[in-house]
Amino acid sequence: MNLVIDIGNTFAKAAVFKGNQLQKAVHFRRNDLGPLEAFLEDVEPIACAFSSVADHTENIEAMLGRLNCRVLHVTGQTPVPFVNLYSTPRTLGSDRLAAVAGAYKLLPGKNVLVIDAGTCITYDFIDANGCYHGGNISPGPAMRFQMLHEQTARLPLIDEDGEKPLLGDDTKTAIRSGVLHGVRYEMQGYINELSEEHSNLKVIMTGGKKKNLILSYEIWNDIVHEPYLVEIGLNAILQYNLNTPKL
Repeated sequence: MNLVIDIGNTFAKAAVFKGNQLQKAVHFRRNDLGPLEAFLEDVEPIACAFSSVADHTENIEAMLGRLNCRVLHVTGQTPVPFVNLYSTPRTLGSDRLAAVAGAYKLLPGKNVLVIDAGTCITYDFIDANGCYHGGNISPGPAMRFQMLHEQTARLPLIDEDGEKPLLGDDTKTAIRSGVLHGVRYEMQGYINELSEEHSNLKVIMTGGKKKNLILSYEIWNDIVHEPYLVEIGLNAILQYNLNTPKL
């Protein structure tokens, strides 16, 4: 069995794979490791892939040290089973790299736009020849709501729950519609441009709350939603590196 752990900005996931098959997983807040400790009690992995967008992961690394297995700390410079054309791999987020690896595993030989909608929204593209071209980073919905409140004098802090007409008729609906429809139009724009340049574009999405992702289905009928895309990618990267003597 392989264990993979993905630490995001707000939430984290751990999953166990047998070969390519996901066996079980746990979802927890980054600053609450209790669920992870309980999850690891019944896990005896052969190897582990660990990815984090945050610093100060000593507690998690100590847990992994007690498992007595080989550990791969995935970074933007980790060898991957596709061509990484990112010009500064040292600064590439391991979560983005893993999401692309997951897309390449699930949709090999396809032009794929990977959208990860979490604290930030990332857009990454890998072509049908297995070349990763990079992508873009944008604020996620929660960050947009927070910034509108913090960077203005009078706009209230709201969330995505509630009405979102095309044009808001009060301040709350104006903010909510502006943020959520703005995200939708942003996604639509990337999909439209890339589909013009690359035939038979596939779109795969992960991250965020499921209800937030529903917006995306209004703009593209063929979106694949895979909540464990990063974990699938980490497992693929781990399998690839297990065949090298460096791990």
